[in-house]
Parts: sequence; structure tokens; C-alpha cells
Amino acid sequence: AQAAMAAPATIYVAPDGNDGWSGRLAAANAEGTDGPLATPAGARDAVRRLKAAGATGPVTVSLRGGTYELAAPLVLEPEDSGTAEAPVTYAAYADEQPVLSGGRVIRGWKEGPEGLWIVDLPEVASGEWSFRQLFVDGRRRTRARDPNDDYFYIAGKAPPKKDASTGKPVPRDRNAFLFAPGEIAPWPDVADAEVVVFHSWETSRLRIAEVNEAERLVAFTGPAHWPFERWGPKQRYYVENVRAALDAPGEWYLDRAAGRLYYHPMPGEEMARIEAVAPRLARLVEFRGDPDSAKWVEHVTLRGLTFRHQDWTLGPEGHSDPQAAVTVPAAVMADGARHCAIEECEISHVGDYGIWLRRGCKQNRIQKNRICDLGAGGVRIGEAAMAGSDEAESSGNVVDNNHVFDGGHVY
Repeated sequence: AQAAMAAPATIYVAPDGNDGWSGRLAAANAEGTDGPLATPAGARDAVRRLKAAGATGPVTVSLRGGTYELAAPLVLEPEDSGTAEAPVTYAAYADEQPVLSGGRVIRGWKEGPEGLWIVDLPEVASGEWSFRQLFVDGRRRTRARDPNDDYFYIAGKAPPKKDASTGKPVPRDRNAFLFAPGEIAPWPDVADAEVVVFHSWETSRLRIAEVNEAERLVAFTGPAHWPFERWGPKQRYYVENVRAALDAPGEWYLDRAAGRLYYHPMPGEEMARIEAVAPRLARLVEFRGDPDSAKWVEHVTLRGLTFRHQDWTLGPEGHSDPQAAVTVPAAVMADGARHCAIEECEISHVGDYGIWLRRGCKQNRIQKNRICDLGAGGVRIGEAAMAGSDEAESSGNVVDNNHVFDGGHVY
């Protein structure tokens, strides 16, 4: 019996599986009464049950090819750990390609005015879903922006504002600037607009609080980290996500209030043939250890899997960092991961970084992955400030032979 408990175990998962089945079969049986599980989270729970029943051998979760639309991130906690002798591995079955997608395929397009395609999305209208990226046939499409390929240039610093109680001038050089005629307007959807400003080594992404056309002044809901025009005049910026800017092939616009998505098709695209995907999740995988409490996720490997369609988010005050998009998270996040590996995977079509080994991650391997079409960069290790203890510092990790390309689409 002990030998059986220590024997290697395999749990199978397939897009046409069933989380009520045993997961011991790679395909459904003839009677349709047993077969693979349906979801990665269902497989993780099955591994937990195996261990609770006393299994001590290595466990492989073998994922069949196809797309798994994740309802939530795959969260791995200390109880999901393996050991050096009995690791836990989530891997592609044979040479098949399992895709773990945080997105949803959008169907039901109709012809709209001016050659646009439109689709109504009830979950958007009800406020349950909003998204900031759209991928058509595996390619990132552009959120409606103005100007399309160039930049606007800040026309000058906003004059200081008098403090009502003291009468002293209060500078507004980080939360307002002057614009040239016609570049910014009090559009009907101005609350959804974003102004992307290029600082010397950073971009801020700001929400509009007020447009004063008479003074040609735009004010923002939160400050940029750097004062506008600190390093000289004519600082670059562009405006994104207003209906008025939807004027070029490949651009799209989401009217959140009406729950309607507009798309300006590329030449040759056919409505019945395209596959459009919008992300629903802000995270795809989390290694959720807690180094400050000495709780680790250990000896877990992800191999040969594809992770796609993760969205970036924007707080009410907008986004601005001192440099390096240092507060931006990742599609695959890890805290307190030790002796884990991500190898031969793909991470693509995401809005933040690809992978972040954030806090207390040690002796992990990120090897032979393809990490591309990114909102920010590919791989991050550690935090911006030094940890208070060695245990909480990330160190001793290997990042080797990965193909990282096509980043910086959002930040």
C-alpha cells in the first residue's frame, strides 16, 4: 500500500472533460461516465485530494490541447506544493497545445454606420465587465486614439491656482497642462478618456477631471509623478479611448455606458471569419506563498503551457510611476515560490508584465519560454525596495534562454 502511495500519479484535463469525473483517463470512456477533468483549477483540487488521501509520489497534471477559458486565475498555494523527490508538474499532454486564456471570444457582430462593426455586450452595460484590450485573429488591435500615428505636444504649463484660504499660488504642473486648439475637447465620453503623456523615461496614463476650452487647459484626477515640461517644452502626448478618435482601420472603442463595442475592420477582414477575444482577468496564474510567515509554494513546474489574454487595470487617479513601470503587476505573479519552474511555456497578449517573481522567491527557473505582445516588459525579479529579511528577498533565480519580444504596448 505504501508503494502505491509513493507511485507517480497522473491527472488528465481536457476542454471537453468534466470536473465531476476522476481525471484518471486521458479521454472520455465509451459510456461517457468517466474521463479527464475540465479545468486547471479542478485538477489542482484533485491533486489536493490525492495528497489528503496519503499519496506521496510525484504528480503530473497533463493538459490536453485546446482552449481553457479561465473563470479565475489558477492560484497555487503552499498546500499545492510538491517536494524534491515528488514534484507537482502541470504540463502539456504529448505534443498538444493547451491554451489557458483569461479572455472570451466575442460573437454576434453586426454592420454599423461608417463601415464599423458593432456588438452589444450586456455584461458591459450592467457594469460586470470592462476591458482595455482587443485581439483579432491573434493580433493586438489599437484602442481608438488621436493622433493615430503621431503625437500632440503640450502647449505650456498650467498657471498656478490660488488657494482659497491662504491666497497663495498652488502649482498645477503635475495635474494639468495647456493644449493647442482642437486637441482635447469636453467629449460626451470624456470620463472614459485617457491621456498618455511621455516623460523622459516613463509614461503616465491620466484620467481627465476637467476640460476648459476657453483657457485650453486640461486637468487630471491624479498627478503625474514628474512635472509636465520639466525637461523642456513640447512634451509628447496622445489621447486614447474616446469615440471621436475611432477613425482608422484596426481601431476599436468600447462604449461602457451603452455596453457596445465598435470595431473598424482591417482591409480584407470578414465578420464571419474573424476571432475577436477580449480579456476578462487581470491575472492568469498566482503562486501565492507568504514569505513573511515562512509559507512557501515549492517544487511546482509549469511546462509547455500557453497563457494568454490578461488585462491591465487603471485606478481612478490614473497611473504614473517614477520609472520602469515599477508598480505594474504581471500576468503570472509569484510570492514565496521556491524551487519552482516555468519552462517551455508561452505568455502572450497580456496587458502588464509577463512574469514577476515578486517577494521571497528563491531558486526558481524561468527557462525556454516565449514571452511576447506585452503591456510592459517580460520578466521582473524582486521588489523596488529592499526587503526587511533575507527570506523576503527574491534571490538565486535563473532566467535563461527565453525569447522576450514585442513589449511596452501599454506602459
